[in-house]
Amino acid sequence: MNISEKVKFWGKQSDVNQFYSVAKIFAFTSESEGLPNALLEALAAGVACISFDCIAGPRDLIIDGENGFLVKMYDCQDFISKLNMLIQSEEVREKFSQNARKKAEEFNINIIGEKFYNFLLS
Repeated sequence: MNISEKVKFWGKQSDVNQFYSVAKIFAFTSESEGLPNALLEALAAGVACISFDCIAGPRDLIIDGENGFLVKMYDCQDFISKLNMLIQSEEVREKFSQNARKKAEEFNINIIGEKFYNFLLS
């Protein structure tokens, strides 16, 4: 595709925070997921996210229009349109960034641990 001048392939990385800290947009295009760690990491880092609404996962993390965009599966035109909106609008990216961190906090290990513990007691 002759993209080597524009895209750097970093290979496997153990410290992904260095990438999230400079990213402005995280585009997630999976067709199937459980709870997508990469998407949750991006939200926790305050990166504006866009994702296809695949089976399981992204809908648990993204509230469409509030902390990211959730796009109907395979609707590539809508995905491109909303991705362009993120690219062009610092205001939307900033709104998503602030709300993303709040949503990601719901998945904090202490909060999840307490919920799991209470579930086991019930």
